[in-house]
Amino acid sequence: MGVGKAIKWILLLPLILAGLGIAYCEANKAYWDHRVRELCKKDGGVTVFERID
Repeated sequence: MGVGKAIKWILLLPLILAGLGIAYCEANKAYWDHRVRELCKKDGGVTVFERID
């Protein structure tokens, strides 16, 4: 393995890990958004009893 190739991987690895972390967070958010929509539909939605200003 050449020195140039090792340096390239050392520089790219944090970017790859950051990209995977962002992708994981976005997928997790989409999953829970979907679950909340399902539960709200099943429950009948949100009822506001009193508006506070």
